[in-house]
Parts: sequence; structure tokens; C-alpha cells
Amino acid sequence: MRILFRLLTFLRPYRTQVVITALAAAGLMACSVTLPYLTRLVIDDVLGDGREGLLVPIAAAFVLVVALRFGLGYVRRTLAGHVSLSVETDLRARLFAHVQRLSVGYFDRMPVGQLMSRATSDLQTVRFFLGYGLVFLFMNAFTMLLVSGLLFWIDVRLALLSLIVGPVLIAVAWRYSHVSSPVLLDVQQRIGDVTSMAEESIAGIRVVKAFGQEVPRGERFATTARGAFGRSMDAAWIRASYQPFMGFVPLVGLALVLLYGGFQTIDGAITLGEFVQFYLYLTLLTGPFRSLGMLVGNAQRALAGGRRIFEVLDAETDVREPEDPVPLPDGGGAIRLEDVTFRFGPDARPALDGVDLEVAAGRTIAIIGPTGSGKTALTQLLPRFYDPERGRVVIDGQDVRDIGLTDLRRAVALVPQ
Repeated sequence: MRILFRLLTFLRPYRTQVVITALAAAGLMACSVTLPYLTRLVIDDVLGDGREGLLVPIAAAFVLVVALRFGLGYVRRTLAGHVSLSVETDLRARLFAHVQRLSVGYFDRMPVGQLMSRATSDLQTVRFFLGYGLVFLFMNAFTMLLVSGLLFWIDVRLALLSLIVGPVLIAVAWRYSHVSSPVLLDVQQRIGDVTSMAEESIAGIRVVKAFGQEVPRGERFATTARGAFGRSMDAAWIRASYQPFMGFVPLVGLALVLLYGGFQTIDGAITLGEFVQFYLYLTLLTGPFRSLGMLVGNAQRALAGGRRIFEVLDAETDVREPEDPVPLPDGGGAIRLEDVTFRFGPDARPALDGVDLEVAAGRTIAIIGPTGSGKTALTQLLPRFYDPERGRVVIDGQDVRDIGLTDLRRAVALVPQ
């Protein structure tokens, strides 16, 4: 639930549009429940009692309700689309801005393909749920309350009979949510793995071809893709097991109503118009019940995507801006490393271990050594892409951790290979 509440905060700037969308959805459903009542008037009053003078006003009211329903549907869909796309834009901008602020060490741990997956497919599922899924949930909840009340108003016994399947459906929906949640999260993760593998292979295609690694890379990609396919099939199997059953259960209640309500109508306990009105209301109620499985699935996918997005947004930079930054001292750029120890990860071996180095201002030096000897690590400590585990890096007598990052990186030039 914490993930859901955090996602809902992105709707705060658009609460006016959200409220209007909810009101339009409620009005749309109010129009829908008016139509069975007009149908009952035609059957009982016009056809049953022969009051032909009511036919034209009822037909006019029917057209008016349908026109109003069209207008409300247009407003709901337009505003819901605007909110959905606005949330997507805001969330993507916030995600990108936060990624820009993260330190280089974060990208050593997080593959670029995973970030791309979270900024695209995960964000799409969140956007659809916040823009449309919540509206459908509200409409379904409002429909259930309104139509249930009308069913009890028409006939209490028929209403109880029609709603007897409700607890079964709620139990199945809860079970479906519990079973599908971890699987859907794993599906999103494996899709990210596929994206990451594709990004690495395409970005490094010259290296792949230079070393003749096309076949091994293809096999690795196929293995990753098969893993994503397998988990996606697990999710599809869960949907196939639960959603059809959740669509079948309401129809059982509908069949019971047809049987019992038919006998009630034949015995004269209720009129034919009342029975048709009740049946039409019940069909309106079966829609939300039957779509419950789809909505639960969409919500679970959105929560899985939201959890992955917040993993990025909650990540903290390893290299922090000093609380009271000092300007870069005037000088020629003298560099000194004092007993510096550094490693790229907590479990990695030290790339630098107790290194002392002094480079006078204006002096040109070359640092050579085998792969993994710490040449790159040493140069990346100067602009504070990383901080040393122990020791200090000093420029013109000032510890680089006390200098503002912007000033420091403007003064240190890197020319990558």
C-alpha cells in the first residue's frame, strides 16, 4: 500500500482534473442506470397499461440521457488522458533529473538497460493505472454501490440471491492479487535484463565483432530472453487460471436470478417491467465484477513498476555536495594523494591501496601499468566521481571533498579514450 500512496502523490498537481473526471464518471453511471428505468416504464405503463401518450416523452428522455452520456464520456476520457500523459511526463522528468544527480558508482551497479526499462515500460504501466485504472476502479465501486441499492429497492430477495456470489469473487480476487504480485515484479525485472543485454550488445557492437563474439552474445541474449519468456508465461498462466473464473462467477448469479425471477414474474410477485429492469441492472453490475480480474492485474503490474521506479528515485548518491563548499583555491593545480585506498565496490579488491603521490603544478606525467592497476581509479578520484575509502585527494592544498562539485569539475578536464 505504501507504493500505491506514493504513486498517488503524483496526481496532486492535477487534483481538479481528477475530481472532474470522477464526477463525470459518476454522472455517466447515473445516466446508465436511468435507461433500465425508462425501459420498465415502456413495458409496464405503455405496453401493459396502454398509456400510449407516455411513449414520446420516454423516447425523448431516452435520447436526452444518451446524449448526456456521450458528453460525460467525452469529458471523462479527455481529462483522464490529459492526467495520464501529464503524470507520465512529470514522472519521467523527475526520474531523469534524479538519475543525472546520482554518482558514477551507481551506474557501476545498475545496468543502463535496467534504467531504460524502468523509464519506459515500467513508467507506462504506472501511467496507465494512474490515468485510467483508478477511474475504472472508482466507476466500478460507484456502480456496485448504486446498482446494489437499486436492486434491493426493486426486490430484496432477488438482490440477495444475485449478490450471493460476491464474497466468493472477493476471495478469488484477493488470492489472484497475492499470487500474481511477485511473478509480475519478476517479469518486469527480466524484461529489464533483456533490455540491458540488448543495449550492451548494440552499444559495444564493434568490440563484439572485433573479437568474433557474435555467436556467444547471441546465445546469452537468447538465454536471457527465454528467462523473460518463461516468467511471462507464468504470469499468463496465472491470468488464464483466475480471470476467466472471475468472469464466470457473476454469470452464475445471473442464472440464479433468471430462474428465480422468472418464477416470481409468472406468479405475479413482480411485474414483467420490474423483472426486465432488475435484469438490466444486474447486467450493469456483472460488468464491474467481470473486469475485477483485469483491474487487479493492471494494479499489480503498476505497483511492480512503481516499486522498480522508486528503487531508482530512492537511491542516494555516494558522492555528496559539501554542506559548506569552499571555492577552488588559487594556484597552478598541484595534486597530492595522501595514503589513498579505494575500491569500486564493497566486495572488490582495492584498486588503490595506501597510495601517496605528489604532482607539482604545471608538471606533465604519464601513469602506466597493467589492466586493473588503478590508473583509471586514480584519475576519477580527482573530479570526485568517487571518494576514497581512506586518505585524501588534495588540489592546491584543499581536500577535494570540501570543494563544490561544480567548481571542481569545471577545473578538472578529462579526455576519455
